[in-house]
Amino acid sequence: MIQTGDDNEWLARFRQGDEAIFREVYETHKVAIYSYSLKLLNYNVSEAEDMTALAFVRLWENLENIESLDHIKAFLFMVARNAIANHYVRNKRRRNVFRDVKSISTEVEESAIDFERMHAEMISQLMNEIEELPERNREIFKMHFFGKKSGKEIASALGISEASVSREKNSAQNTLKSTLLRKGLVATITYLLYLLPIH
Repeated sequence: MIQTGDDNEWLARFRQGDEAIFREVYETHKVAIYSYSLKLLNYNVSEAEDMTALAFVRLWENLENIESLDHIKAFLFMVARNAIANHYVRNKRRRNVFRDVKSISTEVEESAIDFERMHAEMISQLMNEIEELPERNREIFKMHFFGKKSGKEIASALGISEASVSREKNSAQNTLKSTLLRKGLVATITYLLYLLPIH
C-alpha cells in the first residue's frame, strides 16, 4: 500500500525519479500487473514476468508524464495490455488478436476491481495448506516465505545445517504445489512461485 502523506509532495518526488518512491510503486502494483498479464498470456509465467518488467521500465521512462496516483496504475495496465497485443501480433498466435485481447482484457479489468478479494482468497488458500504441512516443514517454510529469512539465517536460528533447511524448504514447496495442483488451484500455485523469496 502506498503511503503518501502529502500527495503532491509524493508525486513530485516520484516524477523526479526518487528510487525509494519508485520501489514503493513497484511493490504496490507488481502482483496486479503480473496477474493481469498472466491471464492474458494463458498462464505463461515467463512471458508474464517479461510483460510485468516491461510495464515498469516504461513507467520509469515516462515519470514526468504521470499526473496522479491513479494515472500510475492506469499507465501500467495500458502498457501491459498493448505489449501483449503486440506480442501476439509478432508471434501470429491468433487471427483476430486485437479483438481477442480486448475481450480477455475487459474481463480481467472488470475482475481487477475485486483484486483485493482475489488476493485475500489466494493467501487464505495458501495459509490453509501451509498449516497442513508437517511441523518442521511448516516452521521453515514460514520463516522463508513470510519472514524472508535466508537458508543461513534459518539454520542459525534453529541450530540445524543449511542442507537440512534446504531439504525441508523444498519438501514444503513441493507438497504445496502438488496439493494445490490436485485441487485445481493453478493460479494460486503461480502466485506462490512469484512471491517466493529468491535466496
